[in-house]
Amino acid sequence: MHLHLKYNAHPPASADAAFIAGADPLIWLKEISFWKLSPSQIECYVLPESRSSGRAAGLFVIFKRPETAKSLSLLDPYVQIVPKLFIPAQASLSPSLSKEELQTLTIWHQQVFHPVSGFTGFDKKDEVDLTVLVRTVPALSSDWSFAHPGLAAKPGLTRIEITQSSSEALMEEFKKMIGMKPLNEIPETEKEPLLRKIFDGIILVLFTILSFFGKLISRLLPSPSPATGRPSAPSNNEGWFSRFMNWLDGRIEDLQSKRDKELQRLMKKFDKNDRDALDYAIPLSSQYMNRGKAAKPSSKLSRRPFKFNFGRLGGGMAADAWNVDRYYDDLRTRYLRSAENEIAQKDFKRAAYIYAHLLGDYRSAAWCLEQGNHYREAALLYKDHLKDKAAAARCLENGKLYTEAIELYAELDYNEKVGDLYTVLEQKPAADAHYEKFISAQVRANNHREAARVMSDKMHDTPRAKLVLLDGWRSAYNGESCLKNYFDLVGKDHSDDLGKRIKDVYVNDTSHSNKKQFLNVLEYVHKKNEGTDVNFEAQEIAYEIVCEGAATGDSSLVNYLERFFPGDKLISRDSTRYLTGDNKKMPDPAAGTIHLDSSINWFTGVWHRDQFLVLGRKNDCLHLARVNYEGVVEYFSWTNPIPQGTWFRFISNPFLVNTVFLYSSTRMPIEKKAMLRSKDFKEYLLVGSPDWLKSPQAVLSTAREVTLFESHIAYGCLLEYRISGEFYKEIKCEGIPDKIPASAMLAFHNGHYYTQTERSFIWIQKMTHQIIHYRLPSVLRLFAINHYSDEMAAIISTNKGCYLFMKEENSGGHLLEDVFAETLIPSMIQFISDSFFVIAETRAALLFELSGGNIAPRFVKNYKTSQKIVAVMPGMKKGEFLLICQEGDITRCCF
Repeated sequence: MHLHLKYNAHPPASADAAFIAGADPLIWLKEISFWKLSPSQIECYVLPESRSSGRAAGLFVIFKRPETAKSLSLLDPYVQIVPKLFIPAQASLSPSLSKEELQTLTIWHQQVFHPVSGFTGFDKKDEVDLTVLVRTVPALSSDWSFAHPGLAAKPGLTRIEITQSSSEALMEEFKKMIGMKPLNEIPETEKEPLLRKIFDGIILVLFTILSFFGKLISRLLPSPSPATGRPSAPSNNEGWFSRFMNWLDGRIEDLQSKRDKELQRLMKKFDKNDRDALDYAIPLSSQYMNRGKAAKPSSKLSRRPFKFNFGRLGGGMAADAWNVDRYYDDLRTRYLRSAENEIAQKDFKRAAYIYAHLLGDYRSAAWCLEQGNHYREAALLYKDHLKDKAAAARCLENGKLYTEAIELYAELDYNEKVGDLYTVLEQKPAADAHYEKFISAQVRANNHREAARVMSDKMHDTPRAKLVLLDGWRSAYNGESCLKNYFDLVGKDHSDDLGKRIKDVYVNDTSHSNKKQFLNVLEYVHKKNEGTDVNFEAQEIAYEIVCEGAATGDSSLVNYLERFFPGDKLISRDSTRYLTGDNKKMPDPAAGTIHLDSSINWFTGVWHRDQFLVLGRKNDCLHLARVNYEGVVEYFSWTNPIPQGTWFRFISNPFLVNTVFLYSSTRMPIEKKAMLRSKDFKEYLLVGSPDWLKSPQAVLSTAREVTLFESHIAYGCLLEYRISGEFYKEIKCEGIPDKIPASAMLAFHNGHYYTQTERSFIWIQKMTHQIIHYRLPSVLRLFAINHYSDEMAAIISTNKGCYLFMKEENSGGHLLEDVFAETLIPSMIQFISDSFFVIAETRAALLFELSGGNIAPRFVKNYKTSQKIVAVMPGMKKGEFLLICQEGDITRCCF
């Protein structure tokens, strides 16, 4: 039987030996030195060119421990198919032999099948001692102290990057791709006479000249007489110039009507062929609306409405201004339709051009580029125009531009993400350094669970992760989840005895205050380890905790026993009998005070049906407590430091959606937190601060829409976004009396919006978006809307007392003349039901009741606290509400 080698396209991952080609021993020694292996780790044999030749083809090297070769870059690797028989890694024997047949070939100490030399065997005596290949010579006695060190080695290449283009260059690339053309080149149905076109051009040139010399002409005109207000010079000069200007104004108005026809032709062009129409499209909103120096006047466009004004001559107003306000909505609709068509045809760059250059919607443009895998361009828009470095870094990461992504993530202090990318680049020291930064920040923020996750999953340091999780359990800051994770790690570590560790933690690290949480952890461990010895330990400790609680009068834990003995019906019946006995009563969960972590300075909160959120600050980091009405607390935190002077506002609508936005006045990055459902919290929450949330005057108007209000001189704008962040509508609201203060809020009730200026209460009507303002006799502090009733009612606090605003469906809105709570200085006003509201001062909360009709609210009761009140929450039961104080005490108030 004749054996030969056949090429194998799928070589094995590891090598057992290697062949170094060449007859020069210096080549062999250099290659082995690159491997950094000692001679004791390898066996070496000289492989001849053929059986009849005495010349060496190269050196065959066998690794005594194959795992040492895993990290080596081998030019010609070999594998051992049976003990002492080697073939090339990218080859297999043909015909294939069984293991027993292969073993019959191993007649020497070592044998190798080389593609050229053939089958060669070696005895033990053929092994080469590498030391005999090195010849030493006596050291020279020359003086080398004057030798020149030579040129320093060039530094190694550490980075390759592509020079990034600017936003302007990107937009110019878009324009060239589209092929911009002047609007007046759209084919006309009826051609305009040539003389008329020339005449209109002359008018434009004349108007441009007057724009430059208008100020000079104004100075030459006679000034008005103080007595009459009329020019003191002879009237013939004034009449000549006025007549000329009136004639010129008429010609310009005629030109504007022609431009209106061109805009109408543009829309018809879009209706016929939107791809061709894009060549003539006018930007509606863009930083790049200047289309450059054009050959024809009509190719230079702007959105400023044209109205001839003598006072503006020479004032820098563009001579070739187009008024597109009447066509704005129609053009925008056609642009959006064109963009959707381009997306459907997978031409994402053209779609991005429409969004960015024609509509000024850079977020949608960046999304299009991202969908088309143009990651660098998308990152450029996110970074330069949207100031969203996180989204830019994400784009670069998705495009595998890891080095550039690392720079942005590092600026944002996203150290875990930086570590992940360095891991992808196989730069472990740099990755570990950033993981350590992340861990330090998380431990400083009492977020031991996240710190341990990175230690265990990414640094593979399980013992250290277990120690950190135990510290989290002892600190009682998310202690229950920390202990669950701790026992998960103990269960994976086969060297640990889980039952013994459960008992140790119970005896040494569990206090009386957190035994209920330990019972929850026991239940979790019990379910994960059913049918093992761990169950016995869990049941024993559960018995002990329940009995201890019952002995002190706390029967609330008795029902836990059923969870540890699911098949024992007697325990269930005994528990029921015990709980329903005359001498045993369940404690009232509504009684007493809930305590938050007192080391955190709490400053605001928001209600969300069966739970509420409280925001605080500690060590210049942001902390969030999620609390239910039974006193169960979950803590969350952010590690990025809070800039000086930052204030925060929750934006939510608990009646519509489970998303809660958190606005920060300094726009600090706030990573989204997902708060999951559990047996203690029946509804999930998503808390975060999207980059497009630019205004504190924001409200969740529907389950899918967020409305922002921007205040300008004499008017305001309602900006409507999808809850996902997509901008889709801007509504102009005329008649705002003065600017909205930064601290003002925007409220929404039955389709109408409400806000405030310094001295006015603002109502923005639903259909017309007209602004109606109610002037108040004093400075307006704040207001609150009653969301519990379909009938609109608002409490407005001023420096001279509080007013009640009522809106009725037929008669509109009106302020009651009667003032109440004149002596109070409210820090907040909160409705707790359809007819009761609370006005909170620093350390007092006053309950009022709406009396109905045109009667001022009635004072009910005053509640005092020893700490500063930071939030008021409705209660779960009728006739109660909660006061949340700065040091973490949450007091139930009944009425």
